[in-house]
Amino acid sequence: MRFSKLFAAGLTLPLLSCAHTRHQPTKQLDNINLGSFTPTASYILAQELGLFPSQGLNVSYLLIPNSTFAYNQLLTGGYDVLFGAIDNILNRRFNQNLNLSAVAQIDAGPDYAIYGVPGINTVQDLKGKSLLVDSPVSGFAYLVRKILSLYGLRIESGDYNFTAVGGTPFRYDALVNGTFAGQPTYATLLTWPFSAYANALPSTRRLNILTRVSDLVAPYTSTCVTASGRGLANPVTRDKIVRFTAALLDANRFLASTRRKDKDCARKIIIRFLNVTDAVGAAEYAAITDLVTGEITRGQKGNLTVDQVGTINVINERLEFGAFPNVTAGFDFVEAIKPGPGKVVDDAVLKEAVAIAGKEVKCRA
Repeated sequence: MRFSKLFAAGLTLPLLSCAHTRHQPTKQLDNINLGSFTPTASYILAQELGLFPSQGLNVSYLLIPNSTFAYNQLLTGGYDVLFGAIDNILNRRFNQNLNLSAVAQIDAGPDYAIYGVPGINTVQDLKGKSLLVDSPVSGFAYLVRKILSLYGLRIESGDYNFTAVGGTPFRYDALVNGTFAGQPTYATLLTWPFSAYANALPSTRRLNILTRVSDLVAPYTSTCVTASGRGLANPVTRDKIVRFTAALLDANRFLASTRRKDKDCARKIIIRFLNVTDAVGAAEYAAITDLVTGEITRGQKGNLTVDQVGTINVINERLEFGAFPNVTAGFDFVEAIKPGPGKVVDDAVLKEAVAIAGKEVKCRA
């Protein structure tokens, strides 16, 4: 499955929802439904290197249209597991008392940047304009507000506004097309790998990087393997989530390998999947292996641990804009995010995944 080829072919985004079938099953595999806004490098490697079948799993990759739909699906069993920002967990746990947990951290915002269309060259050019977001109350909306506030632009002062479009693939499509719902588009926050697609556009359509998130906010806990309390309480679903996380862990460790042949293999797989030039692919590989913002950060401790400092930065971002309205005075956020079974960060699943990880990885680049 190649996301970039679908874009190049001009096919509609919903066609990205699919079950990956690169490795034909040689034995009966258990299906697991993954909801995801965008693929991650660890997921791509796990799929391409056959690590999911090694754990007895066939992953059905289901593209998420927007965060509201995504978390409703997770809570009602439509998704077994979900790739989503930890902010969405914090918002739904603390504001809505919904039972969601982060069981592993995949990345810390690799190559996250605010991109503008041709003619929008600086952050100041966004004054009076509308930025595309998933939802005005989603985590990335608050991240954008934080970044723009550092440049002196504030939404509450009417300096700019938001247009809700949906997940990153939909925002990318709207930004490149230049219109959404009949109105011109100006800028949005893009995440990996759509930053790669943006950087690979022809010069006449090239989007401008207005500011990089990592230059202003780091560390920043972003994509996490997310599960519902309902799913974790079901022994069958929980077992699949543990095996899914173990496969990701093996892929992540392969990505972190310092052996030249492993690095070359991982880079080739990423470039082939993204369908970009070697130069663009090398830059995107560097982004996902960055030790501060990538998928192998120091805060993840080499085993997909959820970074507490990065999570506190996400909490502080929401607190700055009053985005925890249902949290009582004196609420102890530090205590609330301490790992434990059934908590915001459920480290029990990760411990089980670590115990069964360690499958042999053979390069298939």
